[in-house]
Amino acid sequence: MKKLIAYCGLDCEKCEARKATLEDDNALREKVAKLWSELNGAEITPEMINCDGCRTDGVKTPFCDSLCPIRQCALGKAVETCGDCSAMSGCQTVGMVTSNNAEALNNLKLNDAASYMNTNLIKKAEELLTKCNVCSVASVSEKGYPRICLLMPLKSNGIKEFWFSTGTSGTKVRHFKSNEKAGVTFYNGGDSVTLTGEMKIVTDKAVKDELFYKWSDFLGRHFPNGGKDDPEYCILHFVANETTIYIDGAFETFGI
Repeated sequence: MKKLIAYCGLDCEKCEARKATLEDDNALREKVAKLWSELNGAEITPEMINCDGCRTDGVKTPFCDSLCPIRQCALGKAVETCGDCSAMSGCQTVGMVTSNNAEALNNLKLNDAASYMNTNLIKKAEELLTKCNVCSVASVSEKGYPRICLLMPLKSNGIKEFWFSTGTSGTKVRHFKSNEKAGVTFYNGGDSVTLTGEMKIVTDKAVKDELFYKWSDFLGRHFPNGGKDDPEYCILHFVANETTIYIDGAFETFGI
């Protein structure tokens, strides 16, 4: 879903309040404030007309920021837009917009279809992962270059989270200590999944011990000097924020 599509389906890219903000156009601010005051029966001043978009980072009008019931509801339900909400068809709150704006309703329906497709792709990606013994893991070097290595995932939570083991004194750990940005890729045949996110070094001993016991034969060979208490035994935890999936000819990139 395009980031400038608001929770209600309106296109913020077409909003004059956003245009006035981006162009710092005070004359347009005055025009929008006058129009909105007349439409809403409330005093709206030009100083209030500052907004970068409903779902984007940055400044928002007082109404959009904390008074809009649609935005507050969507934030509370943690949905991308109202199109992801199962109650949308009978919702009177978002209906205040969609009943009078066919374009907004269509935008939400498109988002619902995209969400359905992405859900199916994620399921296929999770199935693909079961066929892969190793992942390509990318760190960022001190010079800003990507460095790729192969690691076997010890544990995963769908395609959102992965746990890997490596040596504490290794290059990867040094990179992730200074820059947590990371990439993970796995593939089988012509299908592939690429993830970007952050990699953290696990310090929770209970988590490390649990993984060591589960993979004792494998990890015991790699960390013979003390096993789970070997100072070289390190667990990395990757959390994805975006994926690019290419499976069965379908190709999509979206946040997760």
